Amino acid sequence: MSYSGSTSMLGIADPAINQNEKRDVGSEIRYLAYGMASLSALIEGLILDSKTGEIKKTGGLIKKDTVENMRYENFSRPARPMRYTVTSGTEITSSGVVLTHVNGLSVRQSLYNPRNKTACRVEVISTLTVTGASVGATTFSCQAGDELEAGPCPIPEGSGTSIVMNGNDDHSFNILEYIRSGISISDLAKAMTPLAGGDRFARERKYLLNEFIARIDRAMIFGKKTTNSATLNYTAGAQTGFTTEKFFTTDGLIAIAGNSWDMNGAFTLETLQTTLPQNMGDVINENDPMIALCSNEFYGKLQTEIRKSGMHYNTEKEGILDKFGIKTTKLVTDGPELTFMKHSAMNNAGAKNQLVIFAPSNVSYCHLKDHDIKPRTSIQDNKTLGQEDELVACFGMRTYDAGQTITYVTNCY
Repeated sequence: MSYSGSTSMLGIADPAINQNEKRDVGSEIRYLAYGMASLSALIEGLILDSKTGEIKKTGGLIKKDTVENMRYENFSRPARPMRYTVTSGTEITSSGVVLTHVNGLSVRQSLYNPRNKTACRVEVISTLTVTGASVGATTFSCQAGDELEAGPCPIPEGSGTSIVMNGNDDHSFNILEYIRSGISISDLAKAMTPLAGGDRFARERKYLLNEFIARIDRAMIFGKKTTNSATLNYTAGAQTGFTTEKFFTTDGLIAIAGNSWDMNGAFTLETLQTTLPQNMGDVINENDPMIALCSNEFYGKLQTEIRKSGMHYNTEKEGILDKFGIKTTKLVTDGPELTFMKHSAMNNAGAKNQLVIFAPSNVSYCHLKDHDIKPRTSIQDNKTLGQEDELVACFGMRTYDAGQTITYVTNCY
């Protein structure tokens, strides 16, 4: 099979003596697409009807936001650190202990060492060195590698002030991606019905919509914004004829991800259920539904591992084994429950052993005001004997938590 693309208008077939201009037998043409755009299908109001090619208005797991600038902001409030790792030192009262960082640590705050069940109160913070007083009957002690849990700030009775622990909102930005894709047909070709399936231009519009949304899906996963500069919103073209063009692109889920983990080829149910959640961050609400985008190959390996560990389900029909095996899309882990969603974009050779895990409630599909996916019809020049239509959109991705609930897993096997 072959596919051809063109910037010129669709025309009629070359005339031939034996040409049958209109064929009615087998009047349906099967359109071979890359499956459904499953990620876009999660967006509210962006469900594609595979029969009509229309976008259904419906609810979805991923919210839709309207913004008023190409460069738009994402705000999140970071969690104050609750754990501090000891670099060196064993006692805190005189020489103190050195921590890997002191971000968010305050004077008078309590620190607990779960390894030996000792506690202390911080009294002086000097660079990374902390000194203070032991608490309780056992002297506080620690060693390199100990993880100290942060507690509250105990203060004297009748104190005149509390410990002020203000913080700042995290600010980041993303950039909307402006896209256009069109189709056109000559007057003669539009007037004729030489092919099975009826109106050829109506079919081309349906094909365009399918492909348009499938390409948006890939930007939502793999997209990279045009620049990290604080002053520029765009990238300029590099080749002759494009050097004066300024174009915008958007960060996708992988670029936004706040967590990453290299599985080093150790793909087992144990790593998925136990080790993976330990690398997904501490701010994940385990009650939030989590989607894991994966390839067909990964999904198959997952089912194989589950079948090794689970009971096989079978039904008999008139003495013949009708079904055998088990299949699941949900995996209960030591952290959140994962719903695995196969996506054709993940079947890429470079992505088939990867996972993109995210909470749909913590991301949204953004579009510029009045620039969600929409058609523009009959945009051809007046002198053109034909019709040109296009789809346009100005879209991007937003995160409500600085990507801290998004995890990018590589080298699963």
